[in-house]
Amino acid sequence: MAYYSPERKGIIRETLATPHCLTAAELAEVRAGLTADAMVRLLRLLRGAMKTLTLDNGSEFSEHRRIGKAVIASTYFCDPYRSRQRGTNENANALIRQHFPKGTDFRKVTRAQLKRVVDKLNNRPRKQLGYHTPADMFWGEYSSALETGGVPLNC
Repeated sequence: MAYYSPERKGIIRETLATPHCLTAAELAEVRAGLTADAMVRLLRLLRGAMKTLTLDNGSEFSEHRRIGKAVIASTYFCDPYRSRQRGTNENANALIRQHFPKGTDFRKVTRAQLKRVVDKLNNRPRKQLGYHTPADMFWGEYSSALETGGVPLNC
């Protein structure tokens, strides 16, 4: 999911469906190439831990084949105007909007602010997860499938 200011600077956000773990990056401009580069950077270390990516129908995801190939996942798009097909996505949007309301000027959002929000949401217990945090679930479920090359991850 991409969020952007009227000037088209934004953030890209991805959610792993099972543990509801968020990851996000800044975008200097919301364009397909920059979005694909950011998604590959965010998801590259999760190769093997996910099988599919479900994307919004925006033009910023037009390089979906490149993203899928880089992270070894099939890419899908939801039907337009079918928010029920994107329950995890819509929930994540609502959580992020608590911190970055509509109309937020992302030119003023720092990398540190974005990281703080992502860390807060990943460490927030969820009823749906038996009051575990997404970070706990992620490390318990996916850690053996990750190709980290020894690099520590923050989820």
